Amino acid sequence: MRYRKQLEFLKQSGSNELHHSGRTLYKHLVGTGKMLLSYNRPEEEVLIGLFHSIYGTASYKKSKSLNMQREEIKNLIGEYAEQAVYIFCNINPRVDKIVMEDWIPNPFRDSLRWVEYCNLSEQNSDNRYLPTLRKQVLNG
Repeated sequence: MRYRKQLEFLKQSGSNELHHSGRTLYKHLVGTGKMLLSYNRPEEEVLIGLFHSIYGTASYKKSKSLNMQREEIKNLIGEYAEQAVYIFCNINPRVDKIVMEDWIPNPFRDSLRWVEYCNLSEQNSDNRYLPTLRKQVLNG
C-alpha cells in the first residue's frame, strides 16, 4: 500500500482523535491526499496534502496539541514536503497569501496552491478564493 508508513504515523500521532469539519483530522488529511492523487499530482504534493495542517494553523489550532517535531516529519515526507507543510501552517492569512501574493517562492507556490485547493474542496468550503484557486491550479 502506498504511503503506509505516513498513514500509520498519522494514526499513531492522534490525528484520528481530533475533530475537524465533522469528522477527524486524520480523515480530512487522507481525503486531501486522495484528492491530490486523483489529479495525478506529484508524490511530494500528495505528502504535503497528507500532512498539510499537522503543525496547526491559524484557523485550525487543535493539531498543535500533537507536538510534532519538524525533524521527524522531514524524515517521513522529505525536506521539500516538510518545508511546504511548515509554510502552509505558519503563513497568515494563509489562503489570501497563497492565492493573491507571489512572495512564496516557486516551486512552493504552485504546490501550496494545489494543496490549498484540495484542502478547501475536500471540506466543501465556500471560501471566496476557491474559484480563483481552481483557475490557478487547473490552468497553470
